[in-house]
Amino acid sequence: MMHAPPESAREGLGLAASLDYPAPSPVFRRRDLLSIAILIASIVAMFWRVIFTPAMFFYRDVFNYTYPTARFIHEMCRHGQLPYWNPYLNYGEPLLANPNFLFFYPYTLVIVLLPAAFAYTMHYIAHFAIAAVGTYCLARRWAQSRAAAFVAAFFFIFSGPVLSLGSFYNHSACAAWMPWALLATACALEGRRLRPWILLALVFTLQFLAGEPFTLLATFALCLVYALYSQRGGWELSARIVLIFLLEGLCVVALAAVQFLPSFDLLSRSRRGMSGLPFFETTYWSLHPLSLLEFVFPSFFGSPIDAQTTWTGVLGCHNVPYFPSLFLGFVPLFLALVGWALGRDRRRGFASWAAVTLLALALGRFTPVFALAYLLLPPLALVRSPIKLLVPAFLLIAILAGWGVDALRQFSATSRRVRRAILIPLACLLALVILTLLVGITEPGWIATPAARVLVRTDNLFRGSAKALSSVEVAAAATYLVTMLKLYLPGLAGFALGGILWMKGFERGNAWARRAIPAACLIGMGQLVLANYSANPTVPKTFYTYRPPVTEQPASEPYRYCFIQSDPFSAGAEPDAQRFLNFDSIPAARGFSIPAEQAFRDRLLLERGSMLAGVEASQNTDLDGSLPPEHSEFWLFALRGTPDLAHHDCLLGRTNVKYLIRAARQPSAATREVTPIFNGSGEPSYLYEDACFLPRALVAGEAVYSRSSHHTLSLLADPAFQARDNVILPVAAETSSLPQSLPPSETARETSGAAPDGTVDIIERQPNAVTLRARLDRPGYVVLLDRYDSDWHATLDGREVPILEADHMFRAVRAGAGEHVIRFYYVQRGLAAGVVITVVMVLLLGALFAANPTWPKWLHGLTFRS
Repeated sequence: MMHAPPESAREGLGLAASLDYPAPSPVFRRRDLLSIAILIASIVAMFWRVIFTPAMFFYRDVFNYTYPTARFIHEMCRHGQLPYWNPYLNYGEPLLANPNFLFFYPYTLVIVLLPAAFAYTMHYIAHFAIAAVGTYCLARRWAQSRAAAFVAAFFFIFSGPVLSLGSFYNHSACAAWMPWALLATACALEGRRLRPWILLALVFTLQFLAGEPFTLLATFALCLVYALYSQRGGWELSARIVLIFLLEGLCVVALAAVQFLPSFDLLSRSRRGMSGLPFFETTYWSLHPLSLLEFVFPSFFGSPIDAQTTWTGVLGCHNVPYFPSLFLGFVPLFLALVGWALGRDRRRGFASWAAVTLLALALGRFTPVFALAYLLLPPLALVRSPIKLLVPAFLLIAILAGWGVDALRQFSATSRRVRRAILIPLACLLALVILTLLVGITEPGWIATPAARVLVRTDNLFRGSAKALSSVEVAAAATYLVTMLKLYLPGLAGFALGGILWMKGFERGNAWARRAIPAACLIGMGQLVLANYSANPTVPKTFYTYRPPVTEQPASEPYRYCFIQSDPFSAGAEPDAQRFLNFDSIPAARGFSIPAEQAFRDRLLLERGSMLAGVEASQNTDLDGSLPPEHSEFWLFALRGTPDLAHHDCLLGRTNVKYLIRAARQPSAATREVTPIFNGSGEPSYLYEDACFLPRALVAGEAVYSRSSHHTLSLLADPAFQARDNVILPVAAETSSLPQSLPPSETARETSGAAPDGTVDIIERQPNAVTLRARLDRPGYVVLLDRYDSDWHATLDGREVPILEADHMFRAVRAGAGEHVIRFYYVQRGLAAGVVITVVMVLLLGALFAANPTWPKWLHGLTFRS
């Protein structure tokens, strides 16, 4: 075995002692704290607005549901209740069981204890800092110098995909622990003690509790592959490593059982868990090959935030692109190439191949690679958006760039084969750029024609119900691409030429080449900051505290709103979001940016953010397929299965929707226009009252039994159906009450005389419990138009009674004549068992951590000794 280089060499150079084994890790000293402090200060400087001024993030998921939900958790816990159920969205939905809302994630305690707005904002800042420190420590562990590790951490944390995570509550938390997982794996492989493996299990547990399964799977796979790559042993050693990672996975499940068991129960009853996500939905957000241009050209196809183009929408799957920025820049990519070609650490092979594999998988549906993985790995049917894999890919590219910095600092005569690994790619890139630029100038049609074909094919793939692109739009988009190439390619040619000259300077031993290393790194870091500074737009906090005037409608009982953006029978077009006037007449909205104005319009119309005003809304949203199929069936029927607008509106009214908000005037026989609503454009929206409105709680004297969801929804949508007097139950609810054979209409009716003279009062209403007082003149059903869930229970006058799934997705109990008190209460399935398992596992691992024993003898062969 080769001797390690002297400490001074390892500390200053960060280079490996040989091509076969990595050098022992440098000692972590106080000067490393200075580098970490500068990294954290850089993050603070990047986000100074949300730290030191009354500004908050709002883009995408932040405003749509994660901040409102975090505030709801804050309020519930402050009142001494666990947030089992969120009554504000989707007719009610589980909250604690849904890992997307991070209730059991440790940082949620900070949100509960501190002011919600400040703590929520700092969630992102804190996790950017965790990711930066973790990347720096990982690079140091992998034998990089302080300067190289600083550069690697800076490149990663300020890359476009990572900064874009400021829009994703759970993804930002999960991704922050990726470098820590690799660091813990590296530490665990260098000894025979259990303590590092326990720390690795804790990191995986934090990722699990962060609720982003795709990132967790990618991290787990990376750590396993790294362990196998590092050992280079036979099949027996590889089997032992796989076994240990299997044990790690079991430990993670046990540690996170308090979240895992409720989540598993929720998943088993959801659309995602029952059938898995189809390939189209799994790969919805995939990295389009043309988007690779945005790795080196910032906002090449237009900013999705405030400067969208035709390309932006098409490449973003006719939606907002998952990452507002993909920019990394030429310098980090060049240094990563140098790290791969000139670095001496064997781990660069793992980093290179893993990065390439992740990039190939991130392309999703655009290559057969992910399709093959989807077939071979069943868990991929439960996750979405392959483009998420850009984050771990960029982590490895940043680590390679750190090795590149060290390789240039210690550049020496190298074989011609290695030099060609850098010079030949740069020369090819320069030639391609010059050729493309010449073609764009002399024969632009040679680029525009294939670009137009790619645009049309991609548009056809994702268009769905959207309007097809016109020939004029396609031609304009193709011309735009040619124009942008002519604008950006000269700069890329300059970078490629500069890289060639720089490498030639190193070969000739010129002093200026070595002195240019800091300047090149600063250029790369500066580009990242300038290009990605706007990836997370902000709004004043008044954006969240403003209460829309539409919510001031009088209310004597609970009811719901429903915003209808595009009616299936509408002849008019909705107001164009780009034709807004301004919101200067509303003090809370003065000076908003264009994306903030668009989001504020959603607030005015209760399209998004209804929870912020304490309003219950009926919305066509299913967070990641976590709701039962009945919810999707309801909206598919409402938007596509109703024969006319009156049936559509009546169906919504019978789900306790009292007011409909429409983007344009569109009356129906089932609605009455109330008032126009200012929405920021030249044409107002309109508020309608639904004549089919049913109160939240009611008494139904008759039960109608239906064999199918379609028939149930058809009855509810029929204005002639007496919904106040009849409750629709599935056939399985009370087969004993049915005749032996059903009529051809698929429906059987209990006849019990005239409708009852019954009343219901809501005497207590909390998110986790609802108490009703009902008076029935004869036996019937007490119906509550809150969504049915098997974790809801009911008591009738103090005794447990079954809850019936009524009117497709609501709750009902059967009661006799007289006065009754009905109490609905929520019991989270799996929570008690999860708490016990988690506590036992924490105690067990705590004891093992304190004792720090070695692995059993039969597993000693797994240890990595350098």
